[in-house]
Formats: sequence, C-alpha cells, structure tokens
Amino acid sequence: MTNYNSSRYSTPTIAPELLARLRTIQNHKALSDQTNTFSTVYPHPGAFCMRWYTSYTLLPHPHVIEATDRGKCISLFVLMSKVSAVLKLKMRKGVWWLDNDYDESESGAILPAHASCYGVGLRTSASHQQMHALSNPLMLPRQQLPKLSKYNASLLIQETLIAQHHDEIAALIESVPNPQHKRLKRTA
Repeated sequence: MTNYNSSRYSTPTIAPELLARLRTIQNHKALSDQTNTFSTVYPHPGAFCMRWYTSYTLLPHPHVIEATDRGKCISLFVLMSKVSAVLKLKMRKGVWWLDNDYDESESGAILPAHASCYGVGLRTSASHQQMHALSNPLMLPRQQLPKLSKYNASLLIQETLIAQHHDEIAALIESVPNPQHKRLKRTA
C-alpha cells in the first residue's frame, strides 16, 4: 500500500490528510486500533457524546455525513463548537443549501444513528462491496487497501462523495453570520 496514485496524471478523490490517515492503518494489528483514525467521540452539553468525523484542512470542523440514494442526496452536519451550534447542509442533484441550524445540545436528536458514541461497525470488518466502492475513488485495487472497519470504510466512502464540493460547502458555512444569533431570533 505504498502507491496511492495509479498514475502521475490522476489524483484520488479524497483529501490528502485522509489518505495519510489511511496509510497509518496498515500498521495496525487489530480493527480496534483504527477506531479513532477518522472520527472521534465529542462530549456535548447535557452529558452525552456523539462520534464526529475528524476535521481536516478542506473541512476544518467536526462533521457527520449521511448519504442516501447512492450519494445523490447528502446531509452534512457541521459542528460549530465555538458558538455551540450544528449546521445542517443538504445536497440533492449536485446543489447544496443550508437546511437548518440547531443548538449543539440537540445533536443526539438530529444526527444519524451511525454518529452514536460507539458507532455501528467500529470493530467489524468492511464488506467486500464497501472495499470495492472505496477502491475506485482511491484508484487502488481492492487488494491494496488495508483492512478497514465497516464504520471507517463507510466514512471514507461518504468523504469521497463530498470531495468535489468542498469549495461550495466552505462558502455555505462562511455565509452563516452567527448561527447562535439566528436561533435566538427564531425563539424570541
């Protein structure tokens, strides 16, 4: 797993930082060793925790992705911890919009089930179909991918779905002046 570029003219459709984290997995001895490679448990107000995908340069906030209809519909939940808010962005047929914003304390009610503190599939192997679906955007034969957990394979597949949209996502996040003020106006 040393060559992540199949040719010098092509680039995998995933953030370089995620590729670097993927490279570290080949040194892990067990699936449980990769539990916090791409996501982390984040404590929220009200004494509960949720698992958020780890931020990286192109998406510098903890986030959770939910994709349906083979990636044609995506919900992206972005944690804005400085203002205790969660933004929900949606995409359908390539068009993104800000769907809503929530108080961080509502995270448990709005995030998809796979964002639970322990995450489904953190200690089970990825399926053959997941590994095949991941090999194409990474431009690697399935056999060259490290052994991934079901959760991490799903996370990486979801990250490849939003990779081409980072500029639009960043613009939407920056366009929200202060989610906290918007919520306060709604409740007044």
